[in-house]
Amino acid sequence: IATGAGVIDASYNQSLIAIASGMVTAARIALKEGVAALPTAKCHHAHYSHGQGMCTFNGLLVSHQVLKKEGVVKKTAILDADWHYGDGTQHIIDTLDLKSEVFHLSMGKFYTSPSDAEDYLERLKAFRNDLIVFKPDLILYQSGGDLHIDDPFGGVLNAKQMYERDHIVFTIARDLNIPIAFNFSGGYQSDPDGVGFTKYTSLFVNAIRAALQMPYLQHPIPDGERNRYRYDPEIEGELDFKVS
Repeated sequence: IATGAGVIDASYNQSLIAIASGMVTAARIALKEGVAALPTAKCHHAHYSHGQGMCTFNGLLVSHQVLKKEGVVKKTAILDADWHYGDGTQHIIDTLDLKSEVFHLSMGKFYTSPSDAEDYLERLKAFRNDLIVFKPDLILYQSGGDLHIDDPFGGVLNAKQMYERDHIVFTIARDLNIPIAFNFSGGYQSDPDGVGFTKYTSLFVNAIRAALQMPYLQHPIPDGERNRYRYDPEIEGELDFKVS
């Protein structure tokens, strides 16, 4: 059976199981420590009965269903900040009638152009009100890299705005004291050599830096180390932030 990427390969297929279970593990850690990251993705295009768009198993909904069965969550909020619409996630929610227990906001359904940047960030700020009303036990955040304006298959925000995006999300989670597990989904910027993905990984590092500002971590970063993750607003257009 072909995967969501159309690949039939045993080792590749095994990695997809690991990705889905990795999202479950990240969610479990977040419930204990406040925040956790999974440095991979391939989730939100996977439908109830088939894979699609590079995604085979929807780790977001798998996480909710597993944790619900274990009795550790009743309601989950899924925030999808990938440039693409999380059609598979919504399909599963509709098929299993999970609307009362899963809140799903997929930003890619509404914002697809750099001209949408300001509205995008404003809508993210309103996510706070969504959570206050829905009252989830957990947030699953898909922090897409293809939202960067230089991505060949996406593009809405620049690097500074993407850091602001992540900062808004983690600040809301902190203020409302809701555990948050996140992954880093779509991102297709390759290095000039066609092999490396420095730009893509730099965006993910910056998402982690935003998450590390959350004070309710069980093992907070010492003040001396925290300086290394400080955002420098004077760097325009850079994909990484200055290490002091």
